Amino acid sequence: MWPKVGFRLLRDGGHEGARLSVTGPEALTMAQVADRVSHATGKPVRYVPVSGTTASKRLLSHGIPAEYVEALDKAVQDRLQGGIESRVDLSTHRLFDVQPTTFLEFARGMPRHSAAACGKERSHEPQEKDHRSDRCSRGAGPRARRGLGSIAAPK
Repeated sequence: MWPKVGFRLLRDGGHEGARLSVTGPEALTMAQVADRVSHATGKPVRYVPVSGTTASKRLLSHGIPAEYVEALDKAVQDRLQGGIESRVDLSTHRLFDVQPTTFLEFARGMPRHSAAACGKERSHEPQEKDHRSDRCSRGAGPRARRGLGSIAAPK
């Protein structure tokens, strides 16, 4: 969806300064997101709620600036209270005649996080560290490694 709309915006213009909402066709809870990830990957994933206080403390302990932590907490609270960012809005889809993608379709379309998805052959031999592909080699982004996420696969 994004590439099609982005291409048309760049090619055709005419929407300068406009706020174009791009959402999926369904409003999901985090537990529903975890369920869809489980279905897409074939691996059990569950949602583990983290309080705002705990999340803020974790972010601050990892050096995230307090202003950012406060803004993120405010955005999360807004979504939890049904604010504008938590609503389904398909107006941009209609404007550009683009079909919305469900989260499950999106998750199924993402490459599996594996050596093959990162363009590497699997090898059990030690390899020289390549910082450009560091994320692929570890199999998770910095947020997941730091334990800041709230979706977790059981061990």
